[in-house]
Amino acid sequence: MQRRFDCAAMRVLGGVAIQAAALAIWNAPAHASNNLNVIGFGVQSIGMGGADIPMSQSSEAVNINPAGLSQIGDRRFDYTLVPYYTGGGGHSDPLNGKSSPDNDFNPYYTGGGGHSDPLNGKSSPDNDFNALFNVGYAHRLNPSLVLGAGLFVQGGSGYQYKNLRTVFGTRDEYSAIFGVTKLALGAAYKVTDTFSVGANLGIAYSQARQKVFPDTSTADFSGLRFDGGKGVSANGRIGLLWLPTPDLRIGASYMSPTTLKLDDATLTVNQEAQGLGRVRYRDAEIKGFHLAREAGVGIGWRFQPGWLLAVEFNWLDWSDAMKSATLRARDPNKPGAPASLAIVSPLNHRDQYVWSIGMAIDLGEKAQLLVGWNHTRNAIPSETLSPAFNLTTENEADLGLIYKISPKWEVGAVIQYQFDHDITYDNPDQPFGAGAKEHYSLIGIDIGITRRW
Repeated sequence: MQRRFDCAAMRVLGGVAIQAAALAIWNAPAHASNNLNVIGFGVQSIGMGGADIPMSQSSEAVNINPAGLSQIGDRRFDYTLVPYYTGGGGHSDPLNGKSSPDNDFNPYYTGGGGHSDPLNGKSSPDNDFNALFNVGYAHRLNPSLVLGAGLFVQGGSGYQYKNLRTVFGTRDEYSAIFGVTKLALGAAYKVTDTFSVGANLGIAYSQARQKVFPDTSTADFSGLRFDGGKGVSANGRIGLLWLPTPDLRIGASYMSPTTLKLDDATLTVNQEAQGLGRVRYRDAEIKGFHLAREAGVGIGWRFQPGWLLAVEFNWLDWSDAMKSATLRARDPNKPGAPASLAIVSPLNHRDQYVWSIGMAIDLGEKAQLLVGWNHTRNAIPSETLSPAFNLTTENEADLGLIYKISPKWEVGAVIQYQFDHDITYDNPDQPFGAGAKEHYSLIGIDIGITRRW
């Protein structure tokens, strides 16, 4: 009976995982905490506020600290679904007042987020509902060697506002959706009973689409629509895990930077005011987007039976990764149009220094309570802020519970809360004027299931 239940459950999980993968790949997320990155992967990781480098003991360790794979049993499967809603979030500027994005529910809820400006008041995004996912599997080959693989939504950015007032007297759409999905293949080797090393190869699939008032055309402004940008790139991660005593864990992890490719796209430029109509450039790309290199170290300490404290520090090199972005387009479909276009946008993102603290408290033999806090600064300076790179929160609180159904099956859930954050800015490269404002907050639920062998 147990074997039939296991097989049926795994078939259901497989179907859910495939559907969630399709959703994540084709609907880029607007949820991130540490700039473009999410704060963690899996219930334990997120429930402890991202203090996961010394604590990773699941198959999802392949994308956190690969050395943690050495802590699994014979085999392990982990799946996490992350619905979220960004309902109150948005943008405001002198034209629009406050605008909430149209993609608030993802199924996280980014309640306070949005955009406002003098014309529109507060604008809410149209993409309120979305979902992320993580899925991993690890297999022990021998007492020393464990292999692991996982598919993860690494992060993303962007909102969609469909009906903004513009300085040109029109109502139009402003949207920028960008996401990264990652396949991680890794291994851990147990050098001694107390020291493990690990490494992974990451294959990142990135995609983007953008609209900047595409139905608006004047003598001085031509609306843009960028579609189909996508590409594959690679990076690597190494990790260490040391257990000097049964109650103390020390971990370290480093990830190389990732060049994100957004090629094979088209760019449509609205040049109706110039008598050319809508010009479609059949060869377009965006260069300059990267995931930052990361370096982190953490300590986990079981200071008394049933009580575990983890503290972690991470550095993310966004100042090198996100300097500027260049949109290039060639091969127009109409004579008389410029043969090529190049638009450079400064980004000038700042490095992030992330502090995470988490606790795991045993509630009897089957249940464990998770509490976490994550703190950093927003990586995007106000002079280059825009709805395209949505403002990210500086503080997040997490509360979770893991419950062991049996020695083989485990379920868990986490509530995430990213605190309200807003910035007023004047970006000369954006068509909103002085006094634009971005708003952001989020409430999310992470649901996970684990199968051990």
